[in-house]
Amino acid sequence: MTKEKLGDVLFGYWGFFAEEGAERIIEDNVFLVTPENTKEWIFDVIPLGVHKPYFTSKERPSAPPPSWIPAEARSTSTFASELQFQSNELRKGRLAALLCWYKVMISGIGLEDDKSVPAQNTSTSIPAFFGPALEDYVALAALAIPATQKLCSDSTSGESLRAIA
Repeated sequence: MTKEKLGDVLFGYWGFFAEEGAERIIEDNVFLVTPENTKEWIFDVIPLGVHKPYFTSKERPSAPPPSWIPAEARSTSTFASELQFQSNELRKGRLAALLCWYKVMISGIGLEDDKSVPAQNTSTSIPAFFGPALEDYVALAALAIPATQKLCSDSTSGESLRAIA
């Protein structure tokens, strides 16, 4: 769907995330989620079939913490400690549980379940805030904001707040 509408496959990583053992590969390479230039993900994460090589390549040089991380958190020891903490937390089974969502989406087993949800239970009027990452090239704000607005009648997004300021 996204290739026809946007010219690219945005969800090419879903297959890798649904594979058995993907959580270990991601946990072992958690530092890759903080690239200096997030546009790199257009080539390294988004296309079909590039994820496993990206996460397992031993030829990739190590890089310093990205400049967009606050200076006080960028000291090599602080940054390394934070990444180690995140990796340790993910290893407690948290990432494996999160990746189950991709398995459901790829397999299609949720489609029948979704049909049984009453229409009035698929949206909310409770105030909701959605803060998109405006330089996220995987979860595009241009797609996520309208989806949030459709499901949340009283929603505000970080993008709309920026436009007001």
